[in-house]
Order: sequence, then structure tokens, then C-alpha cells
Amino acid sequence: MKKLILLMLVASGLYSQDSFYYKNGKKVTLIPKKRIERSVGVIYYQDKQGNELGINREILVKLKDDQSIKPLLEKYAISLKEKITENIYIVTCKDVTLTLDTANRLYGDSSVIYAHPNFLRKKVFR
Repeated sequence: MKKLILLMLVASGLYSQDSFYYKNGKKVTLIPKKRIERSVGVIYYQDKQGNELGINREILVKLKDDQSIKPLLEKYAISLKEKITENIYIVTCKDVTLTLDTANRLYGDSSVIYAHPNFLRKKVFR
């Protein structure tokens, strides 16, 4: 019984994922919202300031000059959705649960200036 509990704890630690992204070179921690508050294809988080942010499958990526998006598409198993400017793109992940991790891995790539989820925010009526 003790071995089973230990195995379950180790397995849950392997699959747990910190929720964060990079903004202006700094790590921003996100707090996942309860399952009930999730929409189809969107996972909601809250930052430390209390802002609610939705994440879908989209990532905003800015490449360094003279870099191509094509090698990144294959390397990170992402698809090109839209070219915004000469070096800014919207790419998509296969699954919304991969968006944060993929954005963080892209951010660490030497050809990328920035990469973060294409956040959704709740509409605020004035």
C-alpha cells in the first residue's frame, strides 16, 4: 500500500505543470481557475494582480530579423495561423493544454524575441 501511494505521488509530480509565461523577460505566474469556469477550447487563469486571462491554442511569436518561422513549426509541432508582420506570427498548438508550455519553449529558442499565448480577456463594459 505504501508503495502504491508513493508511486501515485511521484506520477502526479511528473505530470504537474507550473503555469507561467514570460513578459518583458520576466516570469509571470498564473493561477489556474476552477474547471467550472473553463469554456470549450479556453482555459482561464488569474495573474497576481487579479486579472483573468483566457488561453486558447494561439501563440503570438516575434522572430529575430532574418529568421524563418518554418523550422519552428516542425520543431515545436505547431501550425501557422497568420502572418501579422514580416517577423510577427500567430501560431497554433494542437491542444489548448500545450499552449503555455509551447510558448515558454519558443521563448527560449535563440531565433525568437518573444512568444506568449494570445491572451483572451473578459469584456469590461464601461
